[in-house]
Amino acid sequence: MFEKEFVKKAGIFAGGVLFGTAGVKILGSADAKKFYVNCLAAGLRARDSVMTSASNLQENAEDILAEAQEINRQREEEILGEETEESAGETLEWIRDVLHRKYKNTRPILTPRFTPSCTDELME
Repeated sequence: MFEKEFVKKAGIFAGGVLFGTAGVKILGSADAKKFYVNCLAAGLRARDSVMTSASNLQENAEDILAEAQEINRQREEEILGEETEESAGETLEWIRDVLHRKYKNTRPILTPRFTPSCTDELME
């Protein structure tokens, strides 16, 4: 029984060595090298294709972002509806109106309540 198992294991070992040696020769052959080169070339083409697609996608995304920002800018102008000069004039008119009044316990104060919606010019 011991001999039978030994022969079996020796046969498996010899087969492994034989296939290993043949495998190394096959992997080092000209046909294998040609196969590796073709696989690498296909990989490089795929990479170039992906990079081109990514560049196109990025350009499109930048265009979309620019258009969305323009839409928001136009919408902001429509929503605000106030021109800087008009708003500043109204503020000065309010100040003049308040200055001549006599307040006993209080005094009006002007604060920018909606600072994010005011233009830089108006805030000055």
